[in-house]
Amino acid sequence: MKEIAELLTKLTGIELSRGGLSRSLERHAEQRAAELGLAGVEEYYEKVTAGDDGERERLFDVVGVPHTWFFRDMALLESAREALRASAGQGRPLTIWVPGCATGEDAYSLSMLIQEMGCEARITASDISGRSLERARAGLYGPHSVRELPAAYSGYLRRSGDIWRVTEEIRGRVSFRQHNLMDPPLQHPNGWDLILCRNVLIYFSTEVGAACAERLGSALHPRGTVLFGPGELIQGVPPNLVPVMLDRRVAFRRRSAGLQGGEGVRPPRGITSSSAAAVAAPAAAEQQRRAGAGALPPLPMAGSLQTSCKGAVARPLAKASAGALATRMTSGAASPPARASVTTSVTTSAAAAPQLSAADPSLASPASRTMPGGCLFQRADITAAAQEILEASARDPLNPELRMLAGIALYTARDYLASLGELRAALLLDDRLWPAALYQGLCLDSMGAPLRARAEYRHAVRLLESEAATLVPLPAALAGLAGDLLAMARKKAQEW
Repeated sequence: MKEIAELLTKLTGIELSRGGLSRSLERHAEQRAAELGLAGVEEYYEKVTAGDDGERERLFDVVGVPHTWFFRDMALLESAREALRASAGQGRPLTIWVPGCATGEDAYSLSMLIQEMGCEARITASDISGRSLERARAGLYGPHSVRELPAAYSGYLRRSGDIWRVTEEIRGRVSFRQHNLMDPPLQHPNGWDLILCRNVLIYFSTEVGAACAERLGSALHPRGTVLFGPGELIQGVPPNLVPVMLDRRVAFRRRSAGLQGGEGVRPPRGITSSSAAAVAAPAAAEQQRRAGAGALPPLPMAGSLQTSCKGAVARPLAKASAGALATRMTSGAASPPARASVTTSVTTSAAAAPQLSAADPSLASPASRTMPGGCLFQRADITAAAQEILEASARDPLNPELRMLAGIALYTARDYLASLGELRAALLLDDRLWPAALYQGLCLDSMGAPLRARAEYRHAVRLLESEAATLVPLPAALAGLAGDLLAMARKKAQEW
């Protein structure tokens, strides 16, 4: 089994220890060995390595992660809509790529947004799993997939019993292709105006994920945007991309688009030169060697560009349960959704993570709004931000927020033991700091202690649920990542 797992990771980049995929692979290998009349898993491995493409395709289906639904992470889709507005008006259809599309819900959600905006666009969605792509092309979904579909978009599906079918006008602008993210990226003659890669890189190692993000960036149109999902923004900034803010979320644009980083960074104390690259983007590390210390300008905001989309409607994306949808979506529905404004409600129950953003000053504690480090993970010079935080923490060791941020900075530098010490100190000083518990779990995961890590993830979720109505404000240095961290805490707590 170890050899099969290593082969699959080499082929796909996916770390099978993440999300319980190793157990799925073991069940698959044993089942296929029996079905093929083989003596055991060893003979199955020989069959796979002998070049049996059909069996490799089946392995790809094992690591495909089809757990998704319509309008998942609505804040991210709001940012996608802003990115599309910024790219509109070029006299051609917008080009969109959704890598790792699974069963297609994200691609179709974008198609619904495009329909509402009145734009011309072509969406290409890809996945490594042929089985997932078959389901995506069919456009048929059950109650789980529509459970958070906003009521205003319900007219874009037709219901028959417990099956919902995406309408032809929405399916018509989406095409599906099989693609492995370890291969060169899909190319468009004009480059991609938007790449939405959500909840894909979290299954890769840091190094593989960073390389993949860089490849995606290379396929963008010069004014294009790439958006990643929860937990995927803490890998550092690829050297060919620049972080920007889009609707209070972090997005990335090509460095050649006129957005440039600083001229150099310096590693914080306790971070060796060999580990600095784990904190800063490779390009920033190169600048460090050439130019020494320097500073970045403030994080650029995405421009509010005029759109040529006809009848664009900027409305919040309210969500509705599948049960509520059952009363609205009938098999005879034929008209598109009304364009009345819908107010977004923030759910604070244990079942749904609040859509928070620490970029909103109201979510940052007064003491932290002027904290060092800026927005820690939105700056290309992460080492310089970490340096500021570690120095400030040394001056004020009883400040729990600074101790937590110091722990996060050390985690980013892969100094896991030192990070655990800072994070534990933060929780002792303020036991409400749920991101500290989350990062303790990430440290333990990285140190090969998954069971202890899961306990920390669950502790983070318990903290969230116990104070759902009055969540502790996050430091400004985590600006734009509150929703990402929330979603990652809940996801990690459910793994294994």
